[in-house]
Amino acid sequence: VGHSFGTAAMSYVMRSTPQAIAAAVFVEPVVFLLTRPEVSLGFLFSPDAETDPILDTLRSDPGIAFSMRRRFWWQEAVLFAEDIKCATTVFLASRDGIVPSDKVKTYLQGSTNPRIASPEMFDGFGHGEWEYDEPSVARVVVAAMSSRDAIFTRKP
Repeated sequence: VGHSFGTAAMSYVMRSTPQAIAAAVFVEPVVFLLTRPEVSLGFLFSPDAETDPILDTLRSDPGIAFSMRRRFWWQEAVLFAEDIKCATTVFLASRDGIVPSDKVKTYLQGSTNPRIASPEMFDGFGHGEWEYDEPSVARVVVAAMSSRDAIFTRKP
């Protein structure tokens, strides 16, 4: 399970050692369509900073700011639908100011990769807001537990 920037680590493992992953859950993933400018611009320069104090704190943290502005190599984090080799669930927020959710949803739905379930939406939520809504958290937990079950039914 990876959320937001944490999906970059998942992307790396998925591409470098796909046999190590039985199933995956991406929540508000930044790795799909990472070649589009709105992803990095959405995090680094979004006007939502004035209305989202948590996002403002994250983006102004010295370590995160340094990582995003000086150490983030999009070509190492990007994940294309054809790179997914395991059962995958994706959750997107309908009002996400970082991830272009509608475009990611369209991209994943247009994929011919049978391992990708149709993306699920957190309707009415901005980036990270699902974490404060019990039913939304429950949806992610159910997906994660279902993914865990895939480990025991996976064929070598």
